Amino acid sequence: MTGDPKKPEDKTPQDKDEKVDEAVEETFPASDPPSFTPGEPEGKDKDRK
Repeated sequence: MTGDPKKPEDKTPQDKDEKVDEAVEETFPASDPPSFTPGEPEGKDKDRK
C-alpha cells in the first residue's frame, strides 16, 4: 500500500548522506577559534629557574 500516512517514506542511504553533508556545510567554517592553542603561555620568563 502506498501513501500510508503512518509509514514514513523510505529514504535511500544517499539521500540521508546528502542531508548530513548539507548540514555540515552550513555549520562550517566555525566562527570561534579553537579553545586550546599548543605552546607556552605569553609572559613566561625563559631565564627564570
